[in-house]
Amino acid sequence: MAVRAMVVPDNVLFEGGAGETIRRKLLHECGVHTLLRLPTGLFHAQGVKANVIFFDK
Repeated sequence: MAVRAMVVPDNVLFEGGAGETIRRKLLHECGVHTLLRLPTGLFHAQGVKANVIFFDK
């Protein structure tokens, strides 16, 4: 089984709308085992919080 990772903005973990759809699909269809919160502003846009989700498919 391969471990996969995906970088997502904070809204995927904590808000409704499209982020909620992605979150529900990951939790229902994959074995999510690690959530890694990255420092704010790590990518080009200041103030954008990002997370890495590690899962098995």
